Parts: sequence; C-alpha cells; structure tokens
Amino acid sequence: MSKVGAARIVLGVVVGYLTNAALVGVTETGYVRWMDARQYFIVDLVTQVVATIIGGYLCCLIARSAKRMAATGLMILGLLIGAASPFISWKAEPHWYGVALLDVYAPCVWTGYASLMSRNQFTGTRDQNADHFPKTKNEAI
Repeated sequence: MSKVGAARIVLGVVVGYLTNAALVGVTETGYVRWMDARQYFIVDLVTQVVATIIGGYLCCLIARSAKRMAATGLMILGLLIGAASPFISWKAEPHWYGVALLDVYAPCVWTGYASLMSRNQFTGTRDQNADHFPKTKNEAI
C-alpha cells in the first residue's frame, strides 16, 4: 500500500470519527435543553445512529479504494473509545443506553460503507466502487 493510500485511510477514519462526534455533540446540546430524560435517551440513540452512518460514509468516501480497511479502522476506534463510556457514565445514564450505543456502532459504520458502495454501483463510479487492495503502484493512486 502506498503512503497516499495509508494517509487516505487515516484521514478517512479521523474525519469519520470527528464528523460523528460533532453531529452528536451539536444535537445533544439541543436535546438537553428541550427534552426530559426519557425522551432524550431514545432520540439521542436514533441521532447517533444517523451520525454514525454519515461518519462511516465520509470515512469510506475519503479512503477511496481502501474503504473497507478504513471502515474497519473506524469501527475499531469507535468501539475502543465507546467501550470506556459505559464505565464512565454508569451512574448517570441508563445501562441499556450505553450498551445500545455499542451494539449499533459497527452496523451503522458498515451501513455508511454499504451506502457508498450502493451509490457508486448505481452511478457507475468505477474508482470508488473498487474495494480491494491495490496490486500496482498505479492502482494505489
């Protein structure tokens, strides 16, 4: 894999994760002000699902032909960081909420990946539709 390909993977993972975090942070600020606790946790879970799909999509879009590797990296990063969250907020949040966030994270990243693949297949975009490791230096660019 070329340096450009590896950089695209890292950039994709970082942008995907930060996009997810930014979307969640912005929406949570509004939810805390306008909702009671019961509504908040359900609506926030749904919002995080959508934000994670968007983050996964952007991650794979940036990674181009290495999108499967980038999606896997984003899943690992999110699950590692997310695994600490239930322990930190165990007394402040319902237990089902922390577990549910972990349960939906990887499938939502995969849904972002699959959405990009589906879009590329529909539009006939060949470069973005490739999901393999480059065999030659020219393929990596």
